Amino acid sequence: MRRLSKVTEAGHERIPVFRVGLTSNTTLRTLNRMICEYYGHPATDRANAAALASHALDCVLSCETQLGIVDDSPGAAGESRRPVTQPRCKSSSESPESPVVGSIAESACAPALVALRIDH
Repeated sequence: MRRLSKVTEAGHERIPVFRVGLTSNTTLRTLNRMICEYYGHPATDRANAAALASHALDCVLSCETQLGIVDDSPGAAGESRRPVTQPRCKSSSESPESPVVGSIAESACAPALVALRIDH
């Protein structure tokens, strides 16, 4: 990765990666609010859903973010939705008691971690 200055040409703080953790009841509005909170946007608490989406996009573009990580693993946002030993899903070849082992490609499960590459 090439070295970049700590600020963009427009004078915004350069934030190459953001990470947000989902909760069990995260909506699109909540996700956009979490992204705005990550960047420290001042209108996070008083904006409607459309404004939050616009602010989140503006933050990502203005700070020249290149990677966004949306974490849906248990406890990612500080809450535990299920015991750590409980598997996220099971494949048909495994017993109900065993956790899924192997890569995501080997199972029919949705990933717990989503990385979004952002092109400017």
